Amino acid sequence: MTAPEFLSPQQLCERIPGLTIASLATQRSRGGGPPFRKANARVVVYVWSEYLEWLDSTKTTRADRYRGRP
Repeated sequence: MTAPEFLSPQQLCERIPGLTIASLATQRSRGGGPPFRKANARVVVYVWSEYLEWLDSTKTTRADRYRGRP
């Protein structure tokens, strides 16, 4: 078993086009976003493999699900 690869929010955003630190913070506060860990009271980290699993679980085959406002 390999050791998990921990990423800061900044490092995660560098790997995923369009992902922002602000959007990750919003997802953390509202729930429903990717799993994360608190290394201490001020440090948030993501496990890369867990993020990829979460991202895979959000895939869709219908574009109309994401239509803009009328």
